[in-house]
Amino acid sequence: MIDTAVGSESPVCSAGAPAAQPLAEKTSLKVSFGDASVETNGLYMMAIEKGEFVAENLDISTVTLPFTDALPMIASGELDLACSGPHSSYFNAIEQGFDVKWVLNKYYEPEGEYGGLWGRPGMTLEKLKGGTIGSALGATTSSMARLKQMLEGAGLSLKDVTITQVPSTDMSLALQNGVIDAGVLTTPAWLTLMKEDGSTEFEFLGSVVPVGSSLYGCVAGPSLLEANRPAGVALMRAIARTQFTYFRPGWKDNADFVAELATVMDSKPEALAKTPEPIFDWLIRDGTTDLLQQAFIELGVLKYDQPIPEDKVVDQSLMYEALGVAAG
Repeated sequence: MIDTAVGSESPVCSAGAPAAQPLAEKTSLKVSFGDASVETNGLYMMAIEKGEFVAENLDISTVTLPFTDALPMIASGELDLACSGPHSSYFNAIEQGFDVKWVLNKYYEPEGEYGGLWGRPGMTLEKLKGGTIGSALGATTSSMARLKQMLEGAGLSLKDVTITQVPSTDMSLALQNGVIDAGVLTTPAWLTLMKEDGSTEFEFLGSVVPVGSSLYGCVAGPSLLEANRPAGVALMRAIARTQFTYFRPGWKDNADFVAELATVMDSKPEALAKTPEPIFDWLIRDGTTDLLQQAFIELGVLKYDQPIPEDKVVDQSLMYEALGVAAG
């Protein structure tokens, strides 16, 4: 059953819902991740572990792929769901005629999350003018939308800084060695800046995902939205049921579940416990695609200069159908 939203404005079900409605025939689907070991992909890994996809008569296989490689495979039907982005490559693909849609949000940031923009000692947003900011995907990542807001709040723009690509594994070292003035460190990478007592000399300049919003999600194409829509709806039911049953706000208070998730994610319970819990939420907020595209246009990484309307890039109908509620 649908009840009031927990920590968000999106429709939320009771634990165990929506009930599985197994497909008449077993259906195989392929899902890609940029990095399946990231905590925010834990919901999907746990859905596999708990048999939620099996309950829908779905056979899910996963593959690790860069988002840019996954997009043409989504459009052609070789791949059914890609969990990443949407980065600038997504919008450029749509402009080029790729039949893909952003169908599902992944999570939003809680208060107290320190994954975001970190500066060298003494750095402020105002002092970044003329400086260099490191980003794992350079200027093409969705975090540029929030970075745009942060800089504008300090009287700057994206044109006042240089965005340089730094592998996520090297970001902390680049910041510590002064190669960059600030860098985007996601969870749990920012923990490498902390001393044993939990203090740090580096400056947290803000989250690159607005609190209560998200810039990350999953993309699908005609294989789920059209040709095999019942499987698409079944996939969403399993994802929603996993979220509402196991990942409701406060899920990190359950030590046994955290230990189980750590095993599934090939991590350690203490590592998961060190960071605030991401709030899993499937709803893509209105205006998000305009926010993203405006930042990418300012950076010159899109092949067009006016945002594509949201209804051309977002389609959440699979999840609404899975929950049995009207869209919007």
